[in-house]
Amino acid sequence: MQHFDFTEICDGRSPHPESEGGFFPLEGKDAFEIAYANTEKIINCSAFRRMQGKTQVYPFPTTDAVRNRLTHSIEVAHIGQTIATKVFAPINCEETIKRAAQQIVNNGCLLHDIGNPPFGHGGEEAIREFFRAADSIKIVKDAFCNVDLKNDFLLFDGNAQGFRIATTLNGRKYDGGLRLGAATLCAMVKYPYGSSEEGGKPGKFGFMNSESEYFRTVFGTCGLTDGKGVLHRSPLSLIVEAADDIAYLTADLQDAYIYGDIDFKFALGELALLAQSDRPFAEAKDRGDTISEFRSLAVNKMITLASERLYNEVFKNKSVVDRFKPFSFWSTEAAQGVEASEDRIRAKSNESIYRGRRKVTLQVAGGRIIKFVLEMQIRALNDLYIYLLGNRTTVDLMPAHIENQLDGPPTLEKLAKHLLDNLERGIRSRESVQVILRMPTETQGQMMRLFVEACQAPQFVASSKIPCEAGAQPADEQTATDEQLAYGLIQLAVDFVSGTTDRYLSNYSKDWAGPSLT
Repeated sequence: MQHFDFTEICDGRSPHPESEGGFFPLEGKDAFEIAYANTEKIINCSAFRRMQGKTQVYPFPTTDAVRNRLTHSIEVAHIGQTIATKVFAPINCEETIKRAAQQIVNNGCLLHDIGNPPFGHGGEEAIREFFRAADSIKIVKDAFCNVDLKNDFLLFDGNAQGFRIATTLNGRKYDGGLRLGAATLCAMVKYPYGSSEEGGKPGKFGFMNSESEYFRTVFGTCGLTDGKGVLHRSPLSLIVEAADDIAYLTADLQDAYIYGDIDFKFALGELALLAQSDRPFAEAKDRGDTISEFRSLAVNKMITLASERLYNEVFKNKSVVDRFKPFSFWSTEAAQGVEASEDRIRAKSNESIYRGRRKVTLQVAGGRIIKFVLEMQIRALNDLYIYLLGNRTTVDLMPAHIENQLDGPPTLEKLAKHLLDNLERGIRSRESVQVILRMPTETQGQMMRLFVEACQAPQFVASSKIPCEAGAQPADEQTATDEQLAYGLIQLAVDFVSGTTDRYLSNYSKDWAGPSLT
């Protein structure tokens, strides 16, 4: 059995994505100081703030008392830090490492839902459903030639998108992202495997193919790979998972009571069982306060059970757990009662919340919004994809009529800018041009980068030396390059949709749908 090292799993170095073996500077900070600085980066990034506008259970709630993704994540962070404090109290290691571990868990909890799209898990399913039906569009068909790239979208998972947001999209875009420490990034990852890897939980994975190499570098930094390149879960991520389970199991019950979807007797009974409490409640007391009190008792009891289990099974002996096998957070004697209560709560939630008329109506509407925006953007990007492929070249083979329009010596970067500045001449669809032009400025910068990379790809450089008919490309030698360009462009649409909030995406779709459809 492989064992982990406390100093390694708390390694705060931030690997540089463009420098093999290199790291961003740390300025002499210890592990705790780095983790604390990471917290500031997280809570001040735009993706974190947007979680206040994303569904936890109830889309567009009529009361502000229920949770959204942001308030849920803050609650998870508090629970996680409490568990980490209990787990590390008896461990014999440096005090700095103990404090760092608690802060790293806090960071992982704050990040664990940052990749979720609008409209909750229904939003994830809407993205998957769109791509299952879109394989006739050329850009999708070309990307889907590669099964690994295909599964990133057919099995779209907010967990993998969260890692992409933290390392690529937020902060310094495409230059290290938030530049968080490896320990914090490992702590946020529940599924350390890709979308096509066998053995994992169906429909769940931890990284997109675009971040696969960096993902492995991050885990290697924390000593979480073996000699064969197999990744292991960070033990700190287990604390994050336990905190998430405790938070949503008790909070969803409370929110459902607040909304009137679950009655007082059921909510109180299950919370009392989770709390293992026979404390009587005062009939004259406000029922909402009673539910809140028993929720707190349940949370504290479950924290104690999870802390004991994690310490005895993982942290005491520094044992690495199976990355594919679910971990039970409750001690053996408590497991039966907790799991039975969890099953009853889930069954009741499915019956009273997730199948409720308002929830189903809003979820279907949210799914239609996501599919509408994806359809519009993917078709526009398909036109862009065909346009870029038709103008792909190398510097020494650049057509003279284009080279003469560039300012100074020709470069691929200048060519990319020229093509995007003249979309109206190359793309016939006015709608597609307008959709592309209304995408964020940094998205257009990424389009240029993807085009330059497609021109520089070894397969294309080799094939471009072979004579062929004007405007034609030898398809058999440039397939891989097309896959990557198509994949990268598709990601731009998925990044946009998953990065917005419920309300923003709803308003955005209305802007494009026209008065007859709103």
